[in-house]
Amino acid sequence: MAGILKKTLQSLANLLPGREQRSSNDEIKEISEPYFGELQQYGCDGCGNRIEEGSKRYNCDDCPDSFDLCQSCYEKGEIVDEHVRNFDHLHTFTCETRSNAAIVREVMAEGTLEEILLRMFRCYADRPAIGTYIESRQRYEYISFKVLEQLVTSFAMSLYHVMSTSHAHLLGTNHTPLIALCSVVRLEWYIADYACALIGIPSVGITASSDKETISFILSQTETPLVVCSQDKLSIFASLASNGDTPGLKHIIVMDLNEGEDVAIMTGSVPPVGVTIWRLTEFLKKGKDQLINIASFKTDPEQIYTIAYTSGSTGTPKGCVFSRSLWLKHILSPSTIGFMGIKRIWFSFQPPSHMMERESFHMTLLGGYKAGIYRGTIEHLFDDMRMVRPTVITSTPRFFLTIYNKYQQALLEEYRQYLSKQDKPVSQTGTDEPPSPDSLDLSQAPYEVKDIVKDRFNEYFGGRERLIGVGGAAVPPPLIQFLSRVFNGLVQDGYGTTEAGGIAGGGYTYSGVHVKLRDVPEMGYLTTDIPPRGEICVKTDTMISGYYKNTKDTDEKFQDGYFCTGDIGTVDSIGQVTIIDRKKNIFKLSQGEFVAPEKLENIFENGSRLIEQVFIHGSIWRDGVIGLVVPHKDALEKWWIENNTIEEDSSVPDIKDLCTLRPVVDLFLSELRRVGEKHCLPGWEIPSSILLEPNPFSQENKLLTCTLKKSRPQLELRYREELERLYEEPSGDKKTSIKRSIEDNVMIHLISVMKNNGIPIPPSCSLSKYSTDDAPPINVSLTLTQMGGDSLAAMFLSNLIQDELGVAVPALKILKEPLSSLFYFVVSQISPSKALEFKDSPFSSQTGHASFESGPGRNDAEINWQRETSIHFLHVSSSVTKLSDRDDIPRELDDEERSEEVTKKENLTDDQIKILLTGSTGFLGRFILWNLLNSEKCGLVYCLCRGDNGKERLLNILKKLQVELSEMKGDKQGGGVEEKRRGKESSFSKMVSKLVVLSGDLGLVRLGLSEGDYNLIAREVDVVIHNGANVNHVLSYTDFLILSLLSISFFLYTHILH
Repeated sequence: MAGILKKTLQSLANLLPGREQRSSNDEIKEISEPYFGELQQYGCDGCGNRIEEGSKRYNCDDCPDSFDLCQSCYEKGEIVDEHVRNFDHLHTFTCETRSNAAIVREVMAEGTLEEILLRMFRCYADRPAIGTYIESRQRYEYISFKVLEQLVTSFAMSLYHVMSTSHAHLLGTNHTPLIALCSVVRLEWYIADYACALIGIPSVGITASSDKETISFILSQTETPLVVCSQDKLSIFASLASNGDTPGLKHIIVMDLNEGEDVAIMTGSVPPVGVTIWRLTEFLKKGKDQLINIASFKTDPEQIYTIAYTSGSTGTPKGCVFSRSLWLKHILSPSTIGFMGIKRIWFSFQPPSHMMERESFHMTLLGGYKAGIYRGTIEHLFDDMRMVRPTVITSTPRFFLTIYNKYQQALLEEYRQYLSKQDKPVSQTGTDEPPSPDSLDLSQAPYEVKDIVKDRFNEYFGGRERLIGVGGAAVPPPLIQFLSRVFNGLVQDGYGTTEAGGIAGGGYTYSGVHVKLRDVPEMGYLTTDIPPRGEICVKTDTMISGYYKNTKDTDEKFQDGYFCTGDIGTVDSIGQVTIIDRKKNIFKLSQGEFVAPEKLENIFENGSRLIEQVFIHGSIWRDGVIGLVVPHKDALEKWWIENNTIEEDSSVPDIKDLCTLRPVVDLFLSELRRVGEKHCLPGWEIPSSILLEPNPFSQENKLLTCTLKKSRPQLELRYREELERLYEEPSGDKKTSIKRSIEDNVMIHLISVMKNNGIPIPPSCSLSKYSTDDAPPINVSLTLTQMGGDSLAAMFLSNLIQDELGVAVPALKILKEPLSSLFYFVVSQISPSKALEFKDSPFSSQTGHASFESGPGRNDAEINWQRETSIHFLHVSSSVTKLSDRDDIPRELDDEERSEEVTKKENLTDDQIKILLTGSTGFLGRFILWNLLNSEKCGLVYCLCRGDNGKERLLNILKKLQVELSEMKGDKQGGGVEEKRRGKESSFSKMVSKLVVLSGDLGLVRLGLSEGDYNLIAREVDVVIHNGANVNHVLSYTDFLILSLLSISFFLYTHILH
C-alpha cells in the first residue's frame, strides 16, 4: 500500500506545472520522488555539472522551480548577480549539503508533534521561515528557522514558568489549562502557537473580528487563565476581566504593546485587579532566563492540541477539539503532502484561527519553505501579495469573486471599446444603438479582447502561482473557468469542513474518505432519487470526535461514526461529490414552501455584474422573500453615468445617495427578476422588495465570519426591522402602503393589454381598482406558479376574471398554463374577432383556447352530502381504503405489538384527555399542537405524520415556533442569558414529553399505521382533531374525497367499533 501511495503522489507531482519528467542527462536536473524517494540528484544551473550528495549546494529560496549552484559558481558571484538581475524582487540563496528529499524525510519521520517541530527548526536552521513587511525599507524581510526557534523557545519557557506558578499539578495532563490567541495573522501569533505545541499547552484561537459576547462565551467555556492578544483587543479582554465575566483570566500578553505606552490608556480604563498585563518583549526576555531543556518535554499524543471554534454563522460557535495526534494527521496527510511537490511559498492573510489557514502555514514550514505575512491592512493586501509572490494560494470563493468582478468590469469596458471601433457598432440585441452593459454577452468577446484584460490581471497574485485552491463554500463554475484562464496555476476546488478535514478535491473524494447520504424529506431530497440526493455525511481519518463541552450538538452532528455536514449533495458511483444546496439555513414560507437562502444568494451574486452581495430574508408569516442587496460600487456608478446626463461641474452622486433613488432600486429589482427567471426560480424565491445597503458585509462590521461567510444572526439582528418594513412598504417606496397581490398584478396587466389592443371591457369591470398607469412588468411566458403564485392565488384570479370580465376560467389551468394562453383565452371569449388579431402576437397560443376549455373549473363536480356520507358510498368510492374488508377491522393486540413510542408514554392520570391530531405540520396545525401540549387538561397528543422522520420535523417546528412566539410577545423573563436558556429548555422538554408521533398517511388503509398503533389509538383516544386535509384551491372536489372526506368517515367508523 505504501508503494502505491508513493507512486500516486509522484504521478501527481509530475502533473503539476513546473515539475516536468526529464531524462537523466547530467546537464539537466533530475527529480525523483521528492519527499519519499531514495534518490534526488541536482545539476548546477551555472556550469551544468552534477552536485554530489554531501557537497555544498546553493539553492535559490525564491524560484518556484529549483535553481541550484555549485560552490564554485556561487563563489564567483557573476551567475548569482545575473540571476538576481533577471527579477524585480530580491532572490536569496541558502547553502545545503543534503538533498531536500533527505532533509524532509528526516523532519517528517515518525514522532510526536514536539519532536517533529524540533527537527524542523534544526534541519532547516539557515533557511528563511517567516517574512514580515518592514515599513522603513518598504519590503519583506524573513527571519530564519534558527531565529524562529529562539523566539518560540523563549516564549515557551516563559509560558511554562507562568503557568506552573498556578497550575503546576495540571501541566502535562489531559486537564492542562488552555491559553487563548486573538489577533489578525501576525508573526507573534505563530510564535505563541508553536510555543504551546512544544510544551504541551493547548491553545484556542479566537478570531480577531469576534464581538465581545462571543469572546466572553469562549473564555468562559474554556476557563482560559492566559490570553495572548494584539493591542487593539486589549480593551475587550481587560473589560471582561474587570466585570468578572471571566474569573479565571489572570494574564494578558500583548503582542504589540511598546515600551512607555500607558496600559491604562490602552485598556481604556484602570487595569483589572488580579490580572497581570505583559508586553511581549518582556515576556520573551523572561523566557531567556529560564534554565529548562525544551527537548525534555514529553506530551501525550491524545492530549488536546487546540480547540478551533466554528465561525458561528448560524448562532453560538462550537469548539472543534483537535488532539496532538489528530493534528499530525492533518498536516502530514496524503491529501496535503501530495501538493508538496510544489515549492511552497505561502502568503498568510486569512485569520490564523481558521483551520485551513493554520494547516497551510504549518505545512509550508514543515516542508522547509517560507511564508510571508501581510501587514494587516486590507488596502495593501494585493500589494503585499505581489511582494511575497506565493506559489500556493488557497481561499474562499468570496475572496476570488472580488477579483472576478473586477475582471468582468474590465472585460466589459474593453469589449465595448472594441465594438465601438468596428465599422458599424451593433449591439447584440440586433439594433443599431450603441451597446449597453445589459446587452453584451461577455462570452462572445473575441480572444484578442480577453487576452488584453488577462495580461492586466495575470500578475495580481505576483505571477508565480502554481496551485490555486478554492474552498469553504459553494464554488460557481464561472469562477473556476476564470481562474484557470487568467492565472498560471493549477486550479482546484476543495471541499472539506473543520470537523472532518479534507473531503474532496476537484469533486472527487480523497482516499480513505467514506461518504453516505441521508434523506432530507422536508426539502424534497431523497436517496431514492435518480441520482440519489440528500445530506452529505462523511467519515474520515482526520475527523474530530466532537465539540468541546457540547454534548447536544455533538450527538446531533456525529451519528453512527459519521459527521453530518449540513450540505445537500449527490454522490455518483465513482465518488464524485456535487454540492447542490444547504440544509442549515432553510426557512419555510406561509404557503408551506421551503427556501434555501444560501443557494439563492449564490445565484444572484454570480448572475449580475451590478450585485456584489445579497442577503435573502423570509419567514413563516410571509408568502415570499425579500432581500438586502449591496451594489457593486464601480458598476453602479458606470450605469448612472451611462443613463443620466451629468453637467461638467457636477459629479456622480455618492453611493449612499444612489441607494436611496427609486430608479436605482427599480434597476436592482429588475436585475433580480432577470437572474431569477434565467435560473427558472419560482416567484416566491425572487425578492419582491429590497433594501439597498451601500456598505459591503465585512469582518470589520461583523457581517462576515472569519471564513468570509455571511453571519446570518448578525445580519438578522442589524436589519430585521428595516426588512420587515419592506413587506408593508415594498422596495422602499414610502408612498405605497399596500403591496399588490400577484393576482392583482396579473389582472392589471390583462386589462392594460385589452385597452392597448381595443378590446371592449365589460361595463361590470371596476376599472378604478385596476389602474394601468403603472402596469407592472410581467413575463407572459411564465405560469402563475413560476411567478410565485399558489393555488389560492389561482382561485382568486379565476374569481376576479369571472366577476370583472364575465369569463369563466378554470383555476387549475391558470396555475399551470402560461399567462399568454390565459390572456388569449379571455380575449377570445370577449371578442372572437379581435382574438384573430392576436394570432401572431406574444399573447397567442395554438392550444390556449382548447386547454382552457378542457378540465375542471370552479363548479366541475356535483356535491351530494347525503350520498357521500352514506356507508355504502364509503365502501364503493375508495380503492385505497376498503372498510368492507373485515380483515382490517381492529383486533386486540399484545403490548409488544405496539410501537415503543406509544407504549412508553402510557403514564397519565385518568382526568387527562388523550387526543389524536392530524395536519400537525401545517400552518394551522402547529398552533393547535402548541396549545394542546401546553394545556393541563390534555394528556398524550398523538400526531399522525407522513415519513419516518416525523418526530424530528415536528420538534424542529415547535422549537422554531417557541422562538417566534417569544419574539412576538417580548422576553420578559428575568435572570441571565444562561438562566433563561435553561428555563426555556426545561419548559420545552416538559411540553414535548406528552407528544407521540405516529408514522402514517390519511389516504392509506388503517391510516398507514401498524396494527398495534392503530388498535391502541382506536381504543385509547378520547378526541380526534382532524385538521389534516389536502389544501389545494384549484383541484376538483372529487380529488379530495379520499383524503379529506373519507378519512373523516374512517375515524367515525373506527370509534363506533370501539
